[in-house]
Amino acid sequence: MLSAVSSAVSAFWRRRPPSMPVRSLVSGNLRDLVDDSLNFYRRCEAHPAGIVQIRIYRRPLFVVTAPALIEEILTTQNKRFEKGIGLADLKPLFGDGLLTADHDVWRAHRKVIGPHFPVSKLEASSRTIADCTSDLLAGWQSGETRDVYRDMTRLGLRVVVRTLFGRDLPGADEQAARMVAVLQWCQKELAHFGDDGKARFDAAIAELDAFAGDVIEQLRADPGDGADLVNTLLRAQRANPAAVTDAHIRDQVVTMLLAGYEITATALAWTLYLLARHPASAARLRDELDDALAEKPLAALTPGDAPYLMQVVCESLRLYPPAHRISRRATEAVQLGGYDFAAGTDFVVPQWAVQRSPRHYRNPESFAPERWTPEMRGALPRFAFFPFAGGPRRCIGESLAMRELLLIVGAIAHVFELSPASAREILPYEGITLVPEGGALPLRVRARPPALARASA
Repeated sequence: MLSAVSSAVSAFWRRRPPSMPVRSLVSGNLRDLVDDSLNFYRRCEAHPAGIVQIRIYRRPLFVVTAPALIEEILTTQNKRFEKGIGLADLKPLFGDGLLTADHDVWRAHRKVIGPHFPVSKLEASSRTIADCTSDLLAGWQSGETRDVYRDMTRLGLRVVVRTLFGRDLPGADEQAARMVAVLQWCQKELAHFGDDGKARFDAAIAELDAFAGDVIEQLRADPGDGADLVNTLLRAQRANPAAVTDAHIRDQVVTMLLAGYEITATALAWTLYLLARHPASAARLRDELDDALAEKPLAALTPGDAPYLMQVVCESLRLYPPAHRISRRATEAVQLGGYDFAAGTDFVVPQWAVQRSPRHYRNPESFAPERWTPEMRGALPRFAFFPFAGGPRRCIGESLAMRELLLIVGAIAHVFELSPASAREILPYEGITLVPEGGALPLRVRARPPALARASA
C-alpha cells in the first residue's frame, strides 16, 4: 500500500517541471522579472530540464528553453496554443492586428495581407531602401555624434511607409517616434504587473488611433494605384464588411507601422553598435563591401555577394533579438517534455536566453560573426536561433526585414566608420522590443575617404 502511494506521488511530481527558487513567498518571482528579467531568463535556461516553473503571486508560468520543446510549441503542436501573457497587455495597442490576433481572425487577415510580402517584391523594395538610406546619410556630418537608434527609427518608418503605403506621410516619423518612446517605457510597467504607466499608455494609444485614422482617410480619398496595404484592406472590407471592419483596418495599420519598422530599427541600431565596438569586424566588412560594390550597386546586392555582411547581421540578431521573448497559452491540455499541462497554462519562450546559451554557442557573449559557417548552421538545433519566431506565426515581414538589415548596414558600413561615443556599455531595455536603455544609442561617425568609399547607391 505504501509503495503504491509512493509511486503515485512520484508520478504526480514527474508531471510537474522543476521550479525556480522564489525571492518572496508572497509574490514569487515577480522581483526577478522586474529587476532584471533578461538575466533571470538566462538562469532559467541554465536549468538542465529545458522547462521550469516560475510564479507571479499565485499564478504559475513556465519558461521553455529547450529547442525541441520550443519546436513543439511553435510548430508541431502550434494549433493547441494561442498568443499568451504579455501580448494580452498589448491588445489595446494592436487590437486584432497580425501580432496579437488568433485563430480565424488571424488566418483571414494574414491571407489578405500576405500578398504584400512576396519575395518577388524585394527588388522594388530594395530600391526604396537604398533611396531612403541615401537620403538619411546625406545629412550625416563626419566627426559628429549621431543617435543611431533615433536615426534608424526614422529610417525604418520611412521605408515601411513607402513600401506598404506607397508614399511618404509628412510628419509621420516625428509623431511615431514620440509615441513609440512612450509605449516602450509603458510596456515594461504593464508586462511586470504594474500600472504606473497606464495613463501615459492610454494617451499614446489615443494619439496613435487618431494618426492611423488620418492615414486610412488619406488613402481612402487618394488611393493612387490602389496597390497599397490600406486599399487592399478596404477592398476586402467592401467584399466582406463583417469580416473586415474599420477596427480591423486600424489594427493592421498600427501593427504594420509599429511592428513593421520598430523591430527592424532596433536590430539596425544594435548592429551598428556592435560594429562600433568591434573595429576589426567592421574593417573586415568594409573590405568585403569595397569589393562587392565595385561590381554592382547596393540595391542589387545579394547575400551571396557579401557573405560576411550576412554573418554580421545574424550575429547581431543572436545577441540582441528585437523580439526577445515569445508567449503562448495552451488552449487545450498538452504534454511537453513528459509533463502534463492543463488548458489555460501560460508559457514564455525567451530568445534572449536561448540564443546566448553555452549549450549551443561557443563563447556565447562574444560578438563573432565568423561563427556563422554553413557547418555551424547545419549543426545548430532548429530553435536555438529564431529571431523571427517560427511555425505558422513566423514574422510575415521577415524577408523584407532581412533585406533592410543587409542593405542599410551595408550602406552605412561602406561609407562611415563608427566608434562608441563613450566607454560606457549601453544595456538593453525590455520594452515592446529590446531597445537601448534610455532610448538613445549615440555613436561617432567618420566619413571614409571618397577613394575608399565608392558610391554605394
